[in-house]
Amino acid sequence: MIYQMKNVKDAAEFEAICQCLNYRFKDPRHLAVALTHSSFKSKGGSGIEPYERYEFLGDAVLDLILSEELMNQNPNAREGLLSKWRATLVNEMALSKVAGRMGIQEFILVGEKERLQSDFFRPRLLASVFEALVAAIYLDAGLASVRGFVLELMKDDIRSAVLFEDVESDHKSRLQEWSQKNGRALPKYEVVETLGPEHRPSFRVQVWINSEALGEGIGLSKKAAEQEAALAAKTQLEKNGEWAK
Repeated sequence: MIYQMKNVKDAAEFEAICQCLNYRFKDPRHLAVALTHSSFKSKGGSGIEPYERYEFLGDAVLDLILSEELMNQNPNAREGLLSKWRATLVNEMALSKVAGRMGIQEFILVGEKERLQSDFFRPRLLASVFEALVAAIYLDAGLASVRGFVLELMKDDIRSAVLFEDVESDHKSRLQEWSQKNGRALPKYEVVETLGPEHRPSFRVQVWINSEALGEGIGLSKKAAEQEAALAAKTQLEKNGEWAK
């Protein structure tokens, strides 16, 4: 595969990935580790480790880059708001969308059986590989290079996070007000799954009203996941024409 570089096909694949990332690796092995899932077994026995250790490092590097950028862009913002903006940027769903825009899923090395599973390339996997790629670039070229990579790639995401109004982000309160106004039971939130690595777990939460699941959300905290679930419920009610009642 890409780390063996033994023939034209492998070289072409390496070039395609570098073009996708808009970054050319000095050491292709860093790229190979970032893209290798634990289920992948190469015929030649490459000895390439899976991406988990790179994911751990990339998580920290990404937090550093985004924290610094948010502070630089917003010198008067308090710690609580900065933390909120950062959480919006680094949660599982947000990072999986960034990875999806880049087309990373086309290059992840997984086992043949896993690749055939329709739901295998879930947000958790895409977000993990993106963090591993951040670590790979950091190890390959240093902090300045990976900072440029991340900030160029996520500049619109950063802008959107900062512009998002606090009053609009309290979706739980708005959903509760809607329930009371329309004679419904108060929303109930349930954690249905804990995702991600132990050092940075995410939570998948469903919101129920009158025994009906109306939405779900994922966040780095239960509170954040509940807000996302409430927003999903509001969106569903709007589609059904019920929100305005």
